[in-house]
Amino acid sequence: MNDDCPSPTTKSKTVWSLGCYKEIALILLPVSAHLEKLCNIAPHESVLDVARGTGNSTITARRTGAKVTGIDVTPEMLAQAKEEATLA
Repeated sequence: MNDDCPSPTTKSKTVWSLGCYKEIALILLPVSAHLEKLCNIAPHESVLDVARGTGNSTITARRTGAKVTGIDVTPEMLAQAKEEATLA
């Protein structure tokens, strides 16, 4: 790969770290609740939330009593999710 050209991972991190997704997350909150119901997540199940963003699905699944792990490509999104989890 050319040293002058950032990797796709670097580009993705840059793009996702620039936005403020709290407003969008509010719109997607009902989607997370619907997804949790469709998946029939039960207490004590393990759930992996990939590309967790602001943590809507992670928090929703955790409310069922599931053991939830969420990952994301950017530290900024993880920080937002952590903040949202403390408010939930």
